Amino acid sequence: RGRRGQPRSPVSPVASHLRPRGPEFAIPPSAKRMRLDPSPAPPTPKRSPSPHETPNSAYADGPYKLRAIIVHHGRGLQVGHYTAYCWNPAKEHWAHFNDAKLSPAVPTSELLNCQAYILFYDRT
Repeated sequence: RGRRGQPRSPVSPVASHLRPRGPEFAIPPSAKRMRLDPSPAPPTPKRSPSPHETPNSAYADGPYKLRAIIVHHGRGLQVGHYTAYCWNPAKEHWAHFNDAKLSPAVPTSELLNCQAYILFYDRT
């Protein structure tokens, strides 16, 4: 349950990572707070060197594009199984991999309703 006993929003956490296709698309408030919008961002101004820079600091800036979603089906991490949704850039659609079965063109609505376990991004 959500705040004050209200039912949780049915919007999947994956929803904020997909480009909207219509006016019915809604980004949950938590996604807005975390800036999970995958649309291209304006160039980041060059920062001055910091004594706290790490070798991976260059990867802290975006933009990033969602490329794959791992979904766990089951009651616990030791039980159940995993499926994957992967972006096919050549065909410009999502594919669903489920053991020996491949669904080559998956509607966006299916991704919006999945419960993501791990998200994979590509830095653009």
